[in-house]
Amino acid sequence: PSRFRFFLSFGMSRQKPQSSAGIAPNNRSQCCYGFGTKIKKGQPRVTVYFRSDWTDGFERKFASWGRAMRNVDLTTVRYTKLLKAKDLEGTSIKLSAKEKEFNALIWDLKEKIEDSLVDKFIQAILLENGYYINDKRPDLMCHLFADALLNGKGPICPMCNNRSLLFWGEEAECMGYISSVTRCQYKTTDTLQREPFQLNADCLGIKLFEEMEMGPLTKIPEYPGGPAFDPSVPSEDEADDDVPPGMEMKGFTVVLCGSFEASREEIEEKIVSHGGEITKALSKATHVIAGGDQVSKAASKRLKMYKNALKNGVPVMTEAFVNNLCNREGKGVLLRQRKNYGDYSVGKGLGEKIPSVAAMMKKEKEEEAGNDADADA
Repeated sequence: PSRFRFFLSFGMSRQKPQSSAGIAPNNRSQCCYGFGTKIKKGQPRVTVYFRSDWTDGFERKFASWGRAMRNVDLTTVRYTKLLKAKDLEGTSIKLSAKEKEFNALIWDLKEKIEDSLVDKFIQAILLENGYYINDKRPDLMCHLFADALLNGKGPICPMCNNRSLLFWGEEAECMGYISSVTRCQYKTTDTLQREPFQLNADCLGIKLFEEMEMGPLTKIPEYPGGPAFDPSVPSEDEADDDVPPGMEMKGFTVVLCGSFEASREEIEEKIVSHGGEITKALSKATHVIAGGDQVSKAASKRLKMYKNALKNGVPVMTEAFVNNLCNREGKGVLLRQRKNYGDYSVGKGLGEKIPSVAAMMKKEKEEEAGNDADADA
């Protein structure tokens, strides 16, 4: 016990952490300190620290932006320029005309990103580009991503050696760490050299990237699997005649979640009899089919499988999607294309492109021929 108390005291009696501004990531955020009012998802807040009554360290509390404006010296708070320009009006934080323009562009894009992409998708692309990531701060990740799309990849911080610079328009501020417990304090108003920001093939076919005007340093590669498997090439030629009967769901690996109008056995049989596969592992699934009970429930009361699918960007579709695709009703086999998911999708994820049936069958024949040749050798 004495050894435990020593390490607890040693670890907690450090210098008081610096307060930081941010955006509440969900409705589970703590209540505003001292007032008890709930800080809702998307609202600005400030993280403040108080000496703990129970340890030698500090307790973290959240203050709503309105309370922070009246009780906190905002000049000592990190990331205040992360907030919308209108939230900074009347405070000690002043934005130049250039910073206001930058703020408006970034926030316009960030709101579109939040409506279209899941945090894990954003995190994966940032990591591929060598960014330092704080996965507990999705608001900072979204800002890094939006800035990189418009202006290119930020340089490495010269103080902490992390790619962790947040740009505000005329100023850059580091969110990295010099050591495991020491935050980097680097700030600069110098013009820093940007680098190409590389998107991956998963971004192709996503409406956000098709509609937005990305910066000249943002790059999208060609898909290595060839045109038939390229998400950027729609399967416009895959009409009814190109999909043999019983192949409507070929390429789909499905997890069923919830209760359906038909029995679960009937839905499984329909999917398998039309070329699809059933799995219980979300990691192997291309799609989740959600029952009406799950779609209508509040987000907090849905099954874990549904929540994890939304979190990981796996497409979540309704029962009608299976019926219309298999029965060739409505848009029929055109539902194999991600751009037609809209009316049936109940999540943000679009998943990977399902290649054409002809391309998959050709690939299977080539693999079979190769296996036969190996067996004869």
